[in-house]
Amino acid sequence: MRAADGKMRLTDVADIEQLFRLIQSIPSPKAEPFKRWMAQVAAERLDQMQDPELSIEQAVEDYRRLGYSESWINQRLKSIEVRKLLTDEWKRGGVQGQQYASLTDIITAAWSGRTTKQYKHLKGLHKENLRDNMTNVELLLNSLAEASATEISKNENPKGYGQNADVAKRGGQYQCNGCGYSITGTRKGRTLGMMGEIETEKVPRKCPKCGGDMKETGTVIMID
Repeated sequence: MRAADGKMRLTDVADIEQLFRLIQSIPSPKAEPFKRWMAQVAAERLDQMQDPELSIEQAVEDYRRLGYSESWINQRLKSIEVRKLLTDEWKRGGVQGQQYASLTDIITAAWSGRTTKQYKHLKGLHKENLRDNMTNVELLLNSLAEASATEISKNENPKGYGQNADVAKRGGQYQCNGCGYSITGTRKGRTLGMMGEIETEKVPRKCPKCGGDMKETGTVIMID
C-alpha cells in the first residue's frame, strides 16, 4: 500500500471476517470481552433466523441508534416490503443473478436520471447501502417506481430479462397515444399510492414530437 511518505510498502491487512478469526485465536484474557460479544451476536442471529420478526425489531433499533427519525424508519421499512414484492415478480418472470442489479439500475435511472453506481458516487458512498442514505423523499420516489413496475409486471407477465427490462423502464414514463414517444416524469399535482402522498414534477400534456396526448404508463417521478 502507499505509505504516508508516498512510497509503496508491504502492509499487513485484513477484512472484517479475518479480524474476527484473529480475535478468536488470541489466548489473552483481554480478548475475552470481544469473544463474548461475538458469541452474543451469533446467538442473536440464530434467534432471528428462527423468528424473522426479531430481525425487523433489530433493524428498527439499529436505525434509531444511527440517528434516523421515526418517519424515515417507517418509510425505509415500507420500501423493503415494496422491494420484496418487486423481486418476487422478477423471480416469477425468470430473472436471475446479476440481472436483478441491472434491472435495479434501470428503475433507479428512470426516477433519478442516474444508475445506482452513479447515485452512490453522487452521495460519496462506497460500500454503504444506497437506500440507507436516501432522504424520505428519495425513498418514496424509489418505492413508487418499484411499486409501479410491480403492478405493470403483474398485468403483463413479462418473461426473461428483456421483457422485464422493458417493464422496468416503462414504470416511470408517459407515452404518446399517437407515435409512442415517451418521457420520464409525472404531471404536476399529487401522486397517491401505498407509499403516501407527494407533490410531483410536471411533464407536457401534449407530445413534443407529434402533438398527440400523453398518457401515464407508470408512477415514477423524475427529480433534479
